[in-house]
Amino acid sequence: MNKKPLNYTQIFFLAAIFISPLLFLGGRLGSVTRNPYLIQERLLQVILVFTVGILFFKSKEYIKFPVTFLDRPLWAFFTIALISFLLSFLRYPFSWSFIHYGGRGMLMLIFSGIIPFYFAAGSNAGFRDKIKKTVIAAGSIAAAYAILQFLNSVLAGINLDFIWGEVLDPYGARSISTFGNPNFLSAYLLVVIFWIMGYIFTEKKPGRWICLMVLNTAALAITMTRSTFVGLFAGLAVLFILLSSGYDKKYLKFRKTMVSTFAVIAVIGIVFFGISDQFRSRIKGMVSVERMGSALVQRLLIWESSANMFAEDPVVGRGWGNFEIFYPFYQGRIVNRKQYMPLRTHANNAHNFIMEL
Repeated sequence: MNKKPLNYTQIFFLAAIFISPLLFLGGRLGSVTRNPYLIQERLLQVILVFTVGILFFKSKEYIKFPVTFLDRPLWAFFTIALISFLLSFLRYPFSWSFIHYGGRGMLMLIFSGIIPFYFAAGSNAGFRDKIKKTVIAAGSIAAAYAILQFLNSVLAGINLDFIWGEVLDPYGARSISTFGNPNFLSAYLLVVIFWIMGYIFTEKKPGRWICLMVLNTAALAITMTRSTFVGLFAGLAVLFILLSSGYDKKYLKFRKTMVSTFAVIAVIGIVFFGISDQFRSRIKGMVSVERMGSALVQRLLIWESSANMFAEDPVVGRGWGNFEIFYPFYQGRIVNRKQYMPLRTHANNAHNFIMEL
């Protein structure tokens, strides 16, 4: 592995991806904002702008994008998103609202997608390994804090949460950690868990990685995000299919790791099922349509509105990042149905990445 010392741009890049998921306003300020991701986005963007600026300023030659197998689909997607955004800006009377919504979407695509991808792709294997370990470190810190939050909500009279210090509605015992939303935290931890499993498969002494997997899996469990639970098991199934074709020592190690992983998940699930009413209720909701109640019907309302939105303009849609602006117009057409009437009339995303795209 390359042992060269990190240069300034690499240090700032690692700082951006480590600090931005963890830094948020706590205490009295935190109880006002409750949306740390707004600050975290700006922080990521500012540090990456500074990083790219140094890269251009220090470079004595032309900076070339690395050639990867994702170049064509990535730039095709960026082009379509940009055209969609610009057309919406020109077509509709409330176009200046798109600067906030679609503009933020374009910034996220650039700063959370394109810049990190090409920065990593243009680096050596040693630095890419540092990127993965930095993300795992950030996720593990967030996971540890998530567990403190969960214990704070289930242990009456004992205050372990030293930042928020209170159960945050509307999530109840669902941990948000530094992310402000259990759904955001769960998606991040899902990536972290699979990267940790990669190290468990390849390291000669994977003890510390196993400990980190237990920590992050426990934190994922207490987000109580059912869709991410499905994603975890789907990912494990795909991983098993891809790697189970070999019958050498690596496969045996993989098989033992998979068995251990399922055992860890089962034990964590049983423990939380026993101590948390909310966890128990949400797990039961995964296997019972009746128990899901309004959560399912709410999504059916959102999905039907999304499908109608797509049907009216299937080529460029309503503009990249503008779902929240247009959604009320489509919901209003069908919200008078009996099953939809009791539900909230707001959605800032489609609760389905494929449908939203």
